[in-house]
This record gives sequence, C-alpha cells and structure tokens, in this order.
Amino acid sequence: MNYLDVYLKKNKCSRDKVHLKTGIDEDLLLKHTKKQAKKYSDEVLAAIANTLSKSPNEVLNEISALEKENPPYEAFTKSELLTGLSEKWDYIIIKGDLVQQINTMMKGQLSETEMMGFELGSGGTATIVASAIDAIRELFSNEKKEKIDKDIEKKLKIYKVKQKSSDSILLGLKQLDY
Repeated sequence: MNYLDVYLKKNKCSRDKVHLKTGIDEDLLLKHTKKQAKKYSDEVLAAIANTLSKSPNEVLNEISALEKENPPYEAFTKSELLTGLSEKWDYIIIKGDLVQQINTMMKGQLSETEMMGFELGSGGTATIVASAIDAIRELFSNEKKEKIDKDIEKKLKIYKVKQKSSDSILLGLKQLDY
C-alpha cells in the first residue's frame, strides 16, 4: 500500500512539496511509495521530517502506526479512485460528487451470487465468453466514455460494496471475503 502519500496527505503535504522544500530526488521518493516504513532510507525520512518540522523518528513511528492501522483509501475524484483501485487497497471510501457516478457504474454489475451461478452453470466457460462480449459491446457502443471511466469500471469488478449511504460508498476487495 501507498502509506507515504496517505501520511503526507494527512499532514497536508505531498511528495512534490517535500521535493521542492528539500531538493530530494523525486524518483527516490517514488521508490519509497510502496515500501514498508521500516525500509525507508534515512535520507527520505530526514526530508519528510524537515518538510513537516518533525524528527525522522517521529515520522517513522507515525508511518508505522498508519501501516498497522490499515486505514481505507479515500477518493474524492476519479483520478484518486483510479489510483486506489490500481494499487488494490483493501478498502476504499468514495466520497463527494463521485458517489452518484460510481453508484451508476456499479448498478450494471452482477452480484456475487449471480456471478457464481452464472459461472457454475456454464462450467466456467461463460466468463470467457462474457469478457469477449463486453469487449465487443464496448467497441461498438455509441456511448462515449472517458478512458478514466472505462478503467474505473474494469477495476471495480474486483471490489464489492460493503456499505453505502447517500454521501459515501465503502468498497472492499472481494478476495478478502474468502
């Protein structure tokens, strides 16, 4: 998981701000985005600490605590949602104006029970046929969708809705239920 960006976001900061303030190489920060906190280099910890006016030890402890807490990824925009989906966060909370759009996208998906019946009834071959039909339908569809919407729809298939309200949706990876 990308706890570095979550940590920076909680502290109203970003990798760009750390780079601009300390001059640390952006690629070095990028290499640390999916590392465990205990594997962060001293240089990266010092740069983050300098930017946030904290000690490197304090930064390390706070990121480690965040890893143990395993908070859900929060998405307010399509690009944030796509990032969370691409990184396969265990749980994703969708908030804001995006809720209505995602509700619409997810209405077209079969429930887990329906999907299981579909797969069992066909001996598994229907899944391959359904994927081909989806690809052909998308090719000839008159509905103009942005690339980001198509990517989100594809990646949403591995998630299921855990909780839903008018102002938020909690998604969970399907594989966590097995």
